[in-house]
Amino acid sequence: MKEHPVWEVYDFLRTALLNEKYYASQLVRHTRLRLTVELALSIFASISVITGLMVINIPWGKTLWLLASVMTAILAILAPLLRFGDKERSIEIVLRKYRALNNELLELKNKIEEKKTYDEECINTFKEILKRSSKIAHEAPPLVIDKKLIKEKTDEVLNEMPPSSFFVPEAKGVKNGS
Repeated sequence: MKEHPVWEVYDFLRTALLNEKYYASQLVRHTRLRLTVELALSIFASISVITGLMVINIPWGKTLWLLASVMTAILAILAPLLRFGDKERSIEIVLRKYRALNNELLELKNKIEEKKTYDEECINTFKEILKRSSKIAHEAPPLVIDKKLIKEKTDEVLNEMPPSSFFVPEAKGVKNGS
């Protein structure tokens, strides 16, 4: 069954969906991290001011004030260096491109199912999609590879798109399912 050339389309469709899901999860992860750092910076800055005014004369108050001041300084220095906004924008751009690629491949899948064939028109459409898609991976921002997340998203894709969900036209001289 997997010998038919149409499987190139279907495998690429599943890969595009995997990339879409992976980058969507990475975007959520980076956004949460940015918000956590911003919240921590706000909290430590507030504590620093409050402790400075209220508890500086208490023995543990100086320690709390010093700790809050140090944490505020560290976060204030690190936040711009980590460039969360730039990373989020880069991930969003790649995510949009993978979504568009996924939509194009779904349209091709539907066309194959409607026509009940994988003809020259479909093959040429697939080749055009491949050309346009080759740039996406090169534009992707460097991310730490999360094997557990990849496995999770791969399982999701395989559940959403098992091999049985695809139409495989008969190849000349070959029967479907044999």
